[in-house]
Amino acid sequence: MGLFVVREGEGEEEALPALVIRLRDHLGLRLPHMPKNGNWRKSLVTQAQVHGACEQVRAHGSCEALLLTRDADLKDLPFSDCPKDTAPEMAGWVRELELPFPAAVVLFYKEYETLFLAGAEGMAGKDVVNPRNQVVSSIPAEVIAHPSPEHPPDAKGWVRANLVDGYKPTLFQASLTRLLDLDVMEAASLSSYRRLVSALTFLSDNLGVTGAVYPRPPEVVADA
Repeated sequence: MGLFVVREGEGEEEALPALVIRLRDHLGLRLPHMPKNGNWRKSLVTQAQVHGACEQVRAHGSCEALLLTRDADLKDLPFSDCPKDTAPEMAGWVRELELPFPAAVVLFYKEYETLFLAGAEGMAGKDVVNPRNQVVSSIPAEVIAHPSPEHPPDAKGWVRANLVDGYKPTLFQASLTRLLDLDVMEAASLSSYRRLVSALTFLSDNLGVTGAVYPRPPEVVADA
């Protein structure tokens, strides 16, 4: 039994669990552990893909809470891929399934790396390690956070230019995630970070609740 994660990116395989665990401990949330066999990579763009992923998790039989995530930088879709619109729509698809555990949808706008643009100053001077835990570089001591972290169309490029030369998500995303100062992230007011905190808090508060899904429908939010 545990918290299952369905994610889009390959680099998030280690990074996302690291961030979730840090937030759980930082916020004092009552979240179940994250089993290794509950960390899946799947496309989550269409209703069929979201339904398919959720049903696979349901069939696994050991999920207590589900987090669905992907980047919101898809440029060739026939609709706006803004989290403000897309995340509630995806949550509606999940809600249709009446899963026997709570679920949450979080879209990172525009990329997971946007977190590093917002939290750069809190990482200044810290060592970056590779997957073998070997130090490969250090974050420049003079680095400052991007003033509009959700604006750049290529967050990964900004990370390469300002934080880690030769940055690759599969090599360094988890290391940079562990370097984030969560107090700095709270002060940064980054929408993706706020949504992740809200989603994890929702899952913690709704453990054991059938059909509970974050974000709630707009009419419920308006009436609350």
